Amino acid sequence: MKNIFCLLLTSCSFCVGSILEGPDPDKMKPVVAEAMPSLITLLKDQSPAVRDTVAWTIGRVCELLPEAAINPAFLVPLVEGLVVGLDDVPRVAANVAWVSMCVAA
Repeated sequence: MKNIFCLLLTSCSFCVGSILEGPDPDKMKPVVAEAMPSLITLLKDQSPAVRDTVAWTIGRVCELLPEAAINPAFLVPLVEGLVVGLDDVPRVAANVAWVSMCVAA
């Protein structure tokens, strides 16, 4: 059951990151703002696949809707999650480093 849940979280996160380019950015901002706290929490998930996919999704958000991702309400927890993620397995750390570059830009 746990593996199915992790797969579902990973799939949902990937879908969010993948569809960001299509819709009107102004319509996506509230959706992203609502999702960010959950995404940031998932950076601490037990599964490396979930952490990896979530880091990639946050990176896509930072690329396409930076004002929605780099929100003062989310910035401190996001940066804390990124700092921890830099010491994760290589595939997670690589995506976290990419997100860090997007946040800093």
